[in-house]
Amino acid sequence: MPTPRLLGPGSVLAASLLLLALPAAGQDALAGLIEEKQAPAADDSILLEGIAAQVGSDIVLVSEVRELEAPMIARAKAAGATDADLRRIEAQALERLIEKALLRIVVKRAELQASDEEIDGTISDIATDNGITPEQLRASVEAQGLPYSAYREKIKGEIEHSKVINGLIGSRVEIKPDEVQEIYQREFAARPQTGEEFHARTFVVTPTTPKDADTACARVREARARVVAGEDLLDVANGIATMDPELGWVHESLLAPWIEAAVRPLAAGQSSEVSQEPFGCAFVQLVERRAVTPIAFEDAQRAIMNKLYSERLQGEYAKFIEELRAHTYIERKGTVASIEEFEPAAAPGG
Repeated sequence: MPTPRLLGPGSVLAASLLLLALPAAGQDALAGLIEEKQAPAADDSILLEGIAAQVGSDIVLVSEVRELEAPMIARAKAAGATDADLRRIEAQALERLIEKALLRIVVKRAELQASDEEIDGTISDIATDNGITPEQLRASVEAQGLPYSAYREKIKGEIEHSKVINGLIGSRVEIKPDEVQEIYQREFAARPQTGEEFHARTFVVTPTTPKDADTACARVREARARVVAGEDLLDVANGIATMDPELGWVHESLLAPWIEAAVRPLAAGQSSEVSQEPFGCAFVQLVERRAVTPIAFEDAQRAIMNKLYSERLQGEYAKFIEELRAHTYIERKGTVASIEEFEPAAAPGG
């Protein structure tokens, strides 16, 4: 059974959630949704576990920070991270959990809590996206060592996060028709409308001196033989090639003449013969080719609007979180690393 995704397309961020009709307070994203910036009393029953931060009347536990940071810390240690690097990771994990706590406050005050029916529906969507039943999804989750109740809490948090995005922040984003038209003209209409595009890679070794030309070509021929034998060109190029091999998709009219001549007779996956150019020795690999298809404004409009909306939504979300931080009591307890060690101005709520 394949490992299911936590959230599949069409689940939390799409069809399973509708744009919410909020109370009057929802017209002003912060009106009535934040707590007074003062220190509420902490619950004594959780003090023994260790508090990493207090956020309004909510708290972040040290154990939550440890759980979130664990995989990142492990990867960083394997990569040879310094103690300072590890402390920064810990501090960033704490800030992510503070952000979640801020959103929980908003969810509670705006009454955006996810219902059991919404959670069940989202889980059903995720199971469908993965081609399994909800029962099989539950079994797979538990087989990976995650309690099903914890999985439901994760889904609940994602739904509530989406409600905040859709209901409180999305309304701040404005996209004007002339902006969409301008992007279309620049990125689509101005492109060549006929011919072919090539996704190609080049393998170039430039000799240090003219005397080294033969050596450079020998290295390129050896590299080509490895690529033809099945090795990935990008792997072979590492430490040998003197130019970035990846060209991406390029229209035939924009290819350098030597590349066009080398790539045009090739089939996908094939490599050209080694050639000696003024700049060094080289060969070209064709990854894929395709005919250019003109893109009408109607076909590009939705993609352009989605891109603009996504970019601007991220900016509005960042501003929204900063507003919450500025108006909410936040105290980092010093039990784990704090972002204030690295970015004193990045934590206006502390």
